[in-house]
Amino acid sequence: MTSFWTPGASLVKKALKPATRKWNSTTAITATTATLNGAVNPNGAVTVAKCEYGITASYGSEVSIPLSPNNGTSLQGFATDLTSLLPATLYHARVVATN
Repeated sequence: MTSFWTPGASLVKKALKPATRKWNSTTAITATTATLNGAVNPNGAVTVAKCEYGITASYGSEVSIPLSPNNGTSLQGFATDLTSLLPATLYHARVVATN
């Protein structure tokens, strides 16, 4: 899980525990957008990955992470853009990978 503020407040970041997914950073943060960076390892099984995010730890929004191949055996990097964020708002985000 990670948390970050859109501009107008301080940036707060918490790293995910590495498993089959890895959180690298939140970059390109503007008042209404941010880019979430990380990697997912399908570990040889067909995997669906997504970033969940929202203004509470219940998240509420999600964006898919494309994997190619979705059954690979190594980390696959991603950069996922979040848009239409509220200015000066703390967001929570996490990477979810299911296989």
